[in-house]
Amino acid sequence: MIAVWQLAPALRMGNAVVVKPSEYTPLSVLALAKVINEELPERLLAVVSGNRDVGARLAEHPAIGKVMFTGSTTTGKAIIRSSADTVKRLTLELGGNDAGIVLPDADPKAIAQDIFWGAFINTGQTCAALKRLYVHHSIYDAVCEELAAVAKAMPMGNGLDENNVLGPLQNKAQFDVVANLVEAAKASGARILLGGDPDPHQPGYFYPTTLMADIDNDNPLVAQEQFGPALPIIRYSSIDEAVEKANGLDVGLGASVWSPQPGGGPGSRGPHPGRNGMDQPARRRRSPHPLRRSQAVRLRSGVRHRRAQGPRRPAGHQRLISPRVRCPGPGTISPWPARQTSVRRTVCGPTVRASCPCPSTSCPRPCCSGTGKRWPPARTCPSPHPPRTTPPGR
Repeated sequence: MIAVWQLAPALRMGNAVVVKPSEYTPLSVLALAKVINEELPERLLAVVSGNRDVGARLAEHPAIGKVMFTGSTTTGKAIIRSSADTVKRLTLELGGNDAGIVLPDADPKAIAQDIFWGAFINTGQTCAALKRLYVHHSIYDAVCEELAAVAKAMPMGNGLDENNVLGPLQNKAQFDVVANLVEAAKASGARILLGGDPDPHQPGYFYPTTLMADIDNDNPLVAQEQFGPALPIIRYSSIDEAVEKANGLDVGLGASVWSPQPGGGPGSRGPHPGRNGMDQPARRRRSPHPLRRSQAVRLRSGVRHRRAQGPRRPAGHQRLISPRVRCPGPGTISPWPARQTSVRRTVCGPTVRASCPCPSTSCPRPCCSGTGKRWPPARTCPSPHPPRTTPPGR
């Protein structure tokens, strides 16, 4: 999914793409590229597997104009250093430690399952998973009880068995990270509601679903990204306290506020601007995905997301732009009859690449012309006029 988010826009804008998957999970990316390359021109999308040395070589290569990376902060810093000499543009999404705040007007039973899947989807191995939960003291025990009941009913095991809904951690190193954080929480006096006792003789890196209560906000299990099936539940007394604790870390990717009311309940407010970037207005999002059901008001942020300018157009390319015209009438050709559209074509040697936002299949003029293999596949163009040529660089 993350690979598609990054390579699809780059390909759509006419760039060649080199994908370097994690050395721990290369197979799914290789399979994805194989399917995509059945339609792409040859060598437009390439996959290079390997360890961090391969990634460093790519980051410093002078032919690479932009690097997009999702992963750890340590690796992101290394990419910045490697790309500095060639002044590459970067888009980095480095780690996350999403906070969830349960307001006092929430119904513990109604939100328990959604919170569970928000935290434990993919066994917690998701950058935007809920990784620390703040619950008002008036409903703290009830939320803990309902969450534990939901977690107990979720079977974990071999994914080839369709009855199992949770699987193992991906590698031994991550298993050790989760185990060490849970052990440190135990030693500090945190209360175990569920789990925390992996079977050392079980094949595979299965760490049991773990809920930790009565834990301090500065505990390593709270302050560090566990990236696994262990959720700390922190008690708070006032909204200001919850917001202060949620904003108390220097990392953040997203957050959620749990309340039956879109505004978050009487007397509440969204997290204020903080070091983790939780300063976006709350809005209700609807989705069939458990993480984003209507019980949660999702807040988006991205303190560690460095945005760069769009992809660079290769030197020597020529852009052809047609006049902006309206699509034909409703019900016959386009579902967006009033939408203004334009056609852009990039011509490079014998290859013609074009993009046409009109979904029509019966407009009078083709989007692509000339010889050579076309990408994207030729479609029809809403413009009845020939395109005009814009000089290179305009």
